[in-house]
Amino acid sequence: MNHLHRVGAPTAALLVLALVSLALSACGGGSSSTESSGSTSNGDGVAAGSPVAKLHRAIRQFGSEASGAKAPQAEAALTGYFGALAAADWGKACSYLTKPVRTLRARAAARQMKGESCTAGLRVAAKRLSRSERDALAEADISSVRIEGDRGFVIYRDRDAERAMPLRAEGGSWKLAAARIAGPPLGATS
Repeated sequence: MNHLHRVGAPTAALLVLALVSLALSACGGGSSSTESSGSTSNGDGVAAGSPVAKLHRAIRQFGSEASGAKAPQAEAALTGYFGALAAADWGKACSYLTKPVRTLRARAAARQMKGESCTAGLRVAAKRLSRSERDALAEADISSVRIEGDRGFVIYRDRDAERAMPLRAEGGSWKLAAARIAGPPLGATS
């Protein structure tokens, strides 16, 4: 658990929840059905009432809808990050990430012998995306910004799904608090 201590327990908890959500949401089918356990999926392969469905609901209901200057500042973090990724401007993309996330990106690059910087980490991660996938990130449609204290989520829709990206206030501005390229799918909005 030493790694969690370095990142910060609240940030690490958000990252763990988001990664668990991503892993679990990849399981199951894609249409409404009754599973062998008798639970019904909501059309996205996530069983209604499951821990993943509860997590999705908790993200949508987190804190309150951002108001005043907070909403556009938080939105700018996501749109700036995605725009920089689409333009392959790795340094600018890193500027939208919290310090712990930049550190994680740098360590990931170092493990792959690709350098020791956030920019090298993003360059390596983005290689998994096609140019059209990177361009599609820049077209994300933000539907909600949920804030509580210095934490929050930007909820957005890309061409495939509704997703959420965690935020954290850092140095007087909102930064993305996730080491992944895009947020995990949130599933159906029911």
